[in-house]
Amino acid sequence: MKKRLLNVFAVTVLYAALAIIAVLTGGSDCLTKEQMDGLMEQYVRQDSVYEPFELKYLPGCQVASCKLFGTEREGDYIYVYADILEETYVLFEGRAYSQSGNHMPVKIKAKLEGGDLLLADVRYPEDGEGYMDTIKTMFPGKYFWRYKYYYADCSGRFFEELSDAQEMKLKELWGEDIMVECDNMLDIEEDGSYRLWSADEGPAEEFDIDIIKKGHLTASARECTEK
Repeated sequence: MKKRLLNVFAVTVLYAALAIIAVLTGGSDCLTKEQMDGLMEQYVRQDSVYEPFELKYLPGCQVASCKLFGTEREGDYIYVYADILEETYVLFEGRAYSQSGNHMPVKIKAKLEGGDLLLADVRYPEDGEGYMDTIKTMFPGKYFWRYKYYYADCSGRFFEELSDAQEMKLKELWGEDIMVECDNMLDIEEDGSYRLWSADEGPAEEFDIDIIKKGHLTASARECTEK
């Protein structure tokens, strides 16, 4: 009898652990990859009030990838709770350089039409001290705790996942040979002058920039490719 009780207890603990893991890491959601890719394309377009001036000089694109924490449906609308990394890249000498971007949790309202999702609204957290409290009001409880799990305990892996997704999208756009530059920075001024540089690691007071290359770019008529 004692052994049987121990077995029941072990099974109960196992199911409880699996339930906790499901809440923290998320199970299968109702959205397909195609729907999420389409939603990310709309996300970068709605955030593009003006075309970055860098794209006058070099091929460029705006790319967004997300970590999905969960979804809820109300009638024809789906609410998407996710963390999104959005960046503008330029292609320079075979490498993709990030120029600007943002990384934050969002609540997206999308209308379901046929098999497509049409972005209707995006809610962002407040800056400063109210940041985490805003996310708590934006996200349902179980999705908020998923976010906190990744944000607090797995932030490095979290950002790596999104960065890897960004690189995959860039390779789809510009080819498998494209390298995403992680060590060096490309600064472009509005007149087309540029500098390619790196910085030595160390204390902030010893921050030292090493100029690798500098010059002047010529404006071109290339269009920005969005994905």
